[in-house]
Amino acid sequence: QARRAAASNEYVLDRILSSFSPLGMGRDVKVVDVLARAAPQIDQSFADDPVTGAAVRITLGRSYYQLGLYEEARAILLPAHAALVDLLGAEHEDTIDAAGSAGRAIARLGDDEAALALLTPALQAAQTTLGPLHPLTLELRMDVARSRFESGDREAALVDARATLADAEAALGVGDSSLEILYGAGVMVSTVGDVAESQRMVQRYIDEMSARHGRSDPRVVLAFGQLAWDRASSGDTTGALELSREAVDAARDGLGADHPTTLFTLATLASLLSEIGDTEEALAVSLAVIDAYGRVFGPSHASTLRVRSNHAIVLRKLYRLDEALELALEVLEDRIDALGPEHADVALSYDVLGVIHLQRDEFDEAEAALEEALAIARTALGERSPEVAGILYSLAALRSRQDDVVEAERIYRQLAEAEAAIYGADHPFTLTDRYHVGRMLVRQRRYAEAVEELQPVLADQRRVLEPTAANLMRTLTTLGVALVETDRHAEAIP
Repeated sequence: QARRAAASNEYVLDRILSSFSPLGMGRDVKVVDVLARAAPQIDQSFADDPVTGAAVRITLGRSYYQLGLYEEARAILLPAHAALVDLLGAEHEDTIDAAGSAGRAIARLGDDEAALALLTPALQAAQTTLGPLHPLTLELRMDVARSRFESGDREAALVDARATLADAEAALGVGDSSLEILYGAGVMVSTVGDVAESQRMVQRYIDEMSARHGRSDPRVVLAFGQLAWDRASSGDTTGALELSREAVDAARDGLGADHPTTLFTLATLASLLSEIGDTEEALAVSLAVIDAYGRVFGPSHASTLRVRSNHAIVLRKLYRLDEALELALEVLEDRIDALGPEHADVALSYDVLGVIHLQRDEFDEAEAALEEALAIARTALGERSPEVAGILYSLAALRSRQDDVVEAERIYRQLAEAEAAIYGADHPFTLTDRYHVGRMLVRQRRYAEAVEELQPVLADQRRVLEPTAANLMRTLTTLGVALVETDRHAEAIP
C-alpha cells in the first residue's frame, strides 16, 4: 500500500505536473489543462499494474478536489473506486479510502443521497476491517454525519459529529485527523446558528493547525474564511473583514497569487465586502477575481462563471443596473451552454437575473426569471435546499414590492420554517425571515400581531448577534412602530 501511494504521488508530481511546459501546450497553460492531459496516459503507463493505475487516478482525482473542481474529481474517483472494488475487494483499506474520497466529491456537488450510498457501506467496512477508532474509520464517520446533516437529519447528525470528535480526540490525541473532524463539526455548529461555539471550534483548529503547518497552509487559510463568515453572521463586520484580508495575505505569501486557495480567499473577500455594503472596494476586488479565475481555470469553467455571476450582484448593488443585466444574461447563456439548462447553477443565474429585474421595477420579467429559477432548483436540489430558500426570499421581496403583502407574508412564513430546518431556529437567516413576517404584518396594519411576532425575534437576535448588528437595529425600529400603533409608547423606547 505504501509503495502504491508513493508511486501514485511520484507519477502525478513528476510525470504529469513537471512534464508539460507552456511550449507544448500553448502560452496560456492552466493547471486544469495539465491535469486533463494526465488521465489518458494512466492506462498506458500502468497497463501491467492496474492497482497502481487506480491509485494514480485517485491521486489525480484528489488533486482536482483540492482545486475545488468537484465534477472533474467525481468523474475520476468513482471509476477508480469501482476498479479497486473489483481488484482488491470492498473491504480493502485502499478501496475504503477511495470510497471516502469519491463520496466527499459527490457531497460537495450537493448530492448527499448518492454520497451516503457510497460512504455508509465504506464506513461499515472500515469498522469491521480497521476497527472503530482507526483514523480512516473516524474520518468516514464524520463524512457520513456531514452528509446526513446536509440531507436534513441535522439533530442526530450533529450528535454523531460531536461523538466522533470526542472519540477522535481520545484515541488519536491532537493531530491532523482529529483537528479535521473538529473543523467539520465546527462548520455544522455554525450552520445550525450557534455562531459563538463555531468560532471557538474553528479558532482552535486555526491555532493548532497553524502551529503544525504554518498560517499559509491551504486548510488554515480556508478556515480563516469560515471564521470570517461566522464573524459577519454575528454582526462583527470589522472582525470579519480583518480575518478575510489576513487569509488573502497569508495565501498570497505562502501559496502564490494564482493558487486556487488564494483565489477562493479573494472571492470570499469580495463577497464579504458586497454583503456588508462596501461595494466600491467589492467591485475592484471582484474584477481582480474574475481575471484570476479566467486565467487559471478558463473563461467557461463553472468556478469562473460563478465569480462572474457574483460580479453582476456587485454591479446591482452599485445601481449599475444596465451593466448588471447585461452580465447576468451573458452568464446565464454561458452556464446553459457549459452545464445544461437544468443545472443548479443555471437556477442561481435566473435568481440573480430576477433580482436585477426587480431592482429595475420590471416586475413581469422578475417574476418569470424567479419562477424559472425555482422550478430548476427544486428539481435539481430538492425543496429543502439553501438555494431554493434563497430564491423564495427573492420571490417574497418581489411580492412585497408589488404590494401583495399577504402573499409576501405567506412566503416569509414558509421560509422561516424551511430555514429553521436547514440552518436552525437561531440562525440569522431564520431570524431575518421571522422579522420580515412581522414587517408584513405592520404593512397590513395588524400591529398587535406584529408585536407578538417581533418581540421574540428581538430577544433571539440579542442572544446571537452583536449589539450593534444592523438586523437587530432594524427589528427594534419596526417593533417600535408596532408598539406605538398599539398605544404601548413606553415599551417603544429601547
